[in-house]
Amino acid sequence: MSQPPSGICAIVLAAGESKRFQAGNKLLAEIDGISLVERVVDAVVGSGVDRTYVVTGHQPDRIMSRLSNYTVTRIHNPRWQEGMGSSLACAAQRLANAPYQGILVCLADLPRLASHIVATVVQAFFQSDCQRIAVPEHEGKLGHPVIFPIRFREQLAALTGDQGARHLLQSEKRSLIKVPQASSAIRSDIDTLEDLIW
Repeated sequence: MSQPPSGICAIVLAAGESKRFQAGNKLLAEIDGISLVERVVDAVVGSGVDRTYVVTGHQPDRIMSRLSNYTVTRIHNPRWQEGMGSSLACAAQRLANAPYQGILVCLADLPRLASHIVATVVQAFFQSDCQRIAVPEHEGKLGHPVIFPIRFREQLAALTGDQGARHLLQSEKRSLIKVPQASSAIRSDIDTLEDLIW
């Protein structure tokens, strides 16, 4: 007998190679002694989600060694070099028949993301009876994390290559709940070494 749906699971995408960073793996880069991947996982775990999955690819053991203090489940994407869509699909496939109402998707390179920001998106999702896509918005631009109702799992699992889920946000505009944010942290990702200088 399957469990009734409850709560939210999170997928943190931490598989990339950081080609543009030019200083090693950007997710291991530190700000005030804390790596980028730790900062994001801390924000997600601290928001009250039920379970957090971390998708690895490039340097998986080094990524997971930074997360030893967190209760997370690793999903390794053997096809990580194909791009973000491949990693998101890998995780969504793993969630077949999982007893969740929503899937939170978050990039691992948002150094200023905080748990209270993530929690506002989680709250908005539950206020929609877990039926609408919740996405944070700052100054008219959407960011991360995004929470998809579980009915979108198959569409996420079908993603390929470097295609993320942006097209779902565009095609499902009527289903969106935009959650206003005062902070640009939802969009301030790290691509280059210069981006670390705030």
